[in-house]
Parts: sequence; C-alpha cells; structure tokens
Amino acid sequence: SKDIINCRGRRREKKFLNDTMVQHKDFFIVSNKIFDFNLPANTIAVYCCLLMFADREKLSCFPSLRMICEKCHLTKNTVIKCLRSLEKIGLVQVKLRKRWNNSNSSNMYYLFDPSVVNS
Repeated sequence: SKDIINCRGRRREKKFLNDTMVQHKDFFIVSNKIFDFNLPANTIAVYCCLLMFADREKLSCFPSLRMICEKCHLTKNTVIKCLRSLEKIGLVQVKLRKRWNNSNSSNMYYLFDPSVVNS
C-alpha cells in the first residue's frame, strides 16, 4: 500500500524516488556508508547538518558557519576542522562566495554520496 498512518492516525501517501523515501520537511536520509569512513562523531554531525540544509536535486547548500555551529553545538574551529576533513576525503566540496562588494558571504557546499566516494 502507498499509505502510511502517522502517529496521530492520519493517512498520508508515501513518496518514493528510486526506492528511497523523498525528503520531507521534518527529516532527511543519510547513507549508512557514512560509517565506513571511520569519522569522528563531530564530523558526521557536520555532514548531516549540511545534508539537512541541502537542495535534494543538486546536493548543495550555503548555511553560514554560525548556523552550522548552532545546529551541531560545536565551536567555529571544530566545524572548520570537520569541514576540512570532509573535503579531504571527498564527501564535501567547499566553494568560497563573495558579495557584490567583494565582502565574504557564506560558503557554498556541494555534498557527495558516501556510497560513491572511496572510503
């Protein structure tokens, strides 16, 4: 059946895309392969945070460092170290962005599926 019943007893239709449930506003899906990289918990948290903000089609997002810090309850230095680790192993590509007046803007993050990145 394509119907599921939520905790309040209301019926909702399941939405599937390539055998994976499509993102809803309240949750996202992370590949189990993320654990094959033996990453520290903080680094996995940062990856998940980026995934939470990511556009589902392009797997890209642009949260500020401050927002990532707040969501993950980590310091700025820790988040930066985690991002460098994720970039080094190929799970994330970080692109610097500038405003029209050449001041810094939030970075653009491109995420890659752990199942296609060599662990």
